[in-house]
Amino acid sequence: MRPALGMIELSSIALGYVVCDALLKRAPVELSRVEIVEPGKILLLFHGDEASVEESLHAALAAGGEQILDFLYIPNLHPQIPGALTGNPLPEWDAVGIVESTTVVAAIVGADRALKAAAVNLLRLRITGGLGGKGVFTLAGPLEDVEAAVAAALEEIAPRGALVRKEIIPAPHEDLWPFFA
Repeated sequence: MRPALGMIELSSIALGYVVCDALLKRAPVELSRVEIVEPGKILLLFHGDEASVEESLHAALAAGGEQILDFLYIPNLHPQIPGALTGNPLPEWDAVGIVESTTVVAAIVGADRALKAAAVNLLRLRITGGLGGKGVFTLAGPLEDVEAAVAAALEEIAPRGALVRKEIIPAPHEDLWPFFA
């Protein structure tokens, strides 16, 4: 079975726990994260096989109603995504791309799209911890691949109206590399 990722972002923390209970009871999925983020939102991140994640997502959407701010379902999840949620220290590359979005969901779907579009490495995917509900990810690789990956990410993020900023740094200074992961 192919892996999948589901995520729900809600404006009510209390209802978020009810939604989390509903999605866990619906199908055999594994809860990756339950995070309270600024400004007073809750994120539910879960994974499993495609059918189970999709079924649990439907249960969560029904339970969350109007309190759902955003959600995602990524079938055939790129294998770099789970590790990048905690940081992947990688060797230096020619260039780094940084993409910042207004929502966590937009950051995850943007990173997945970027990785599927070009031969880059995902250094970090930050979705919690002092970001005020935003998401940011960093990519590394040859300059032309980083440019292609960032462009692909923007195709996912821009239509959602969720792009804060994107930057590409060719040949970053060596002292900066440890801070990307």
